[in-house]
Amino acid sequence: MKRTCKDRIQDLNDIIDIQGSDGNWNVDQYMLGLYNGLEMVLAIMENRGANFRSLEKVNIFKRIYNWFLLKKTGKYTEVSE
Repeated sequence: MKRTCKDRIQDLNDIIDIQGSDGNWNVDQYMLGLYNGLEMVLAIMENRGANFRSLEKVNIFKRIYNWFLLKKTGKYTEVSE
């Protein structure tokens, strides 16, 4: 079956949903860059402006603690402020 452009855009949306979840995009700069790159590609394909994310909006201590939990337990746990 030949995949249409609409199918590929839906696939990309699914990937962005996964990458955009807490514990993925906000773990480190690399994962943030991966999310923003995927968002840029989707924005180009949908002919719209990109909705980039930034780690500055996330408390640095919260990010470090969550990263530590992820490395130690293999699970991401949201820690409230």
